[in-house]
Amino acid sequence: MKTKSYLLLTALGFLSSSLFAQDYLVSTPNTSLLIKATPGETVKIQYYGSKIENSDIQGIYDAGMVFNADSYPAFGLQTMGEKAIAATQPDGNMSLDLKIEQVKQYPTKDGEVTEILLKDKVYPFEIKQYYKAYQGTDIISTWIEIMNNGKKSVTLYRFVSAYLPVQRGDNWLTHFHGHWGAENMLEEEKLTNGQKVIIEDGVAKMPDRSAFAGSVATTDRLVRTMIQVADVPLTDAVRMMTLTPARILHIDSSKGSLEIGKDADIVIFDNQIHVINTISEGHVIYSK
Repeated sequence: MKTKSYLLLTALGFLSSSLFAQDYLVSTPNTSLLIKATPGETVKIQYYGSKIENSDIQGIYDAGMVFNADSYPAFGLQTMGEKAIAATQPDGNMSLDLKIEQVKQYPTKDGEVTEILLKDKVYPFEIKQYYKAYQGTDIISTWIEIMNNGKKSVTLYRFVSAYLPVQRGDNWLTHFHGHWGAENMLEEEKLTNGQKVIIEDGVAKMPDRSAFAGSVATTDRLVRTMIQVADVPLTDAVRMMTLTPARILHIDSSKGSLEIGKDADIVIFDNQIHVINTISEGHVIYSK
């Protein structure tokens, strides 16, 4: 099974050959897109902004200007931020771990293409990511091909044409919409900070309702649910919300439990798990 999705990016240019190690530069008269594609790792967007030359790439790294953002983030073990793809495998697993298998560059009649093959580390699931620069035009197109090489069906919940991180600033999006008799209506809107979501049925959803954007449940509600619905003991439910995440973040030496020498971060709640007091580093910051 193969699925294609396309997106056009306004940019003029050419696609250079491989630079230092696995760096690939897409440049226009005024802008550049720097991609890092190291086999065995994820594809990274390192820079997008004013035009740079090959000789400037090391300076971008040295100056700490790299984005180091996944070019096509997948729903999986690390799910912070918006994802480009979410799928469920035949066994019910919803995690994808896509790593670079191969990178190819080749000319076409009307431009040059960089083709990046990503394979899941466990399942026969692949994605091909393309960047094509057209000759004599002001367009770079990028698209993906999704391939399920297994015998059973995979359910796609979300897949986008591309994922492009941009620096915070005065950024605008130009796009087209329309209907019969009013086709190709141009619209421009300012890109604001954060992620637009729809709060519906107590859940934050993506604007197209294709996937969950996150939960709106508060911590006390989650603890209450674990105790009252899942029948988890109080001490275990509290530990799930305190010491366990502190250990995952490697801050359990100062957070996550009440011990001498640790930060005095305390939440006091009643028998119904409703917060009464919140103390941060010994200071009361909330009192009901």
